[in-house]
Amino acid sequence: MQVATAAADSNEYRKLMKSPKNLIILAILGTAVGVRAGNGLKLEQCPANVQETIRVNARGGDVDEVSAITIDDVTLYWTEVDVPERREDLKLLIGSDGKLIKTREKIDLADAPTAVREAAAKLVPDEGELDDGVDREVTDGKAAYAIEIDRANAPDLDVLIAEDGTVINQTEDPED
Repeated sequence: MQVATAAADSNEYRKLMKSPKNLIILAILGTAVGVRAGNGLKLEQCPANVQETIRVNARGGDVDEVSAITIDDVTLYWTEVDVPERREDLKLLIGSDGKLIKTREKIDLADAPTAVREAAAKLVPDEGELDDGVDREVTDGKAAYAIEIDRANAPDLDVLIAEDGTVINQTEDPED
């Protein structure tokens, strides 16, 4: 993938993030980016504003490489930061204008807000259980928590819950 630079404002990102096609691409890349040889950039190869956003949000962690993703002439930068004492890497999605678009990190269920834990617990059937690992995603300052509910004799349930306990979305995982 050739790295392209694009000057884009926040409105372009909002349009980009609303497109189902682009969200699917980002979801796929979000789990696989950084694995593809030849796509990695060193932090110093990124635009200065992107470097600054990464440094400010890295929580003292180490950045090995950054991946540039260009969709519809808009370049986004995806990086994984190895943060000390974290369950998994902190993931940052940054626009070419240096704006932090999204963060994602794995946290323990016990560290999720009480309202989130209570809302998830209400969805657990008899003989089911909550997965202990929760993905905390923050977009535009709003946190949402992706939780998996293991169910006996039924597909697992993937649930997205807002910080206030509102269930945003729930889908059955067809692979389970």
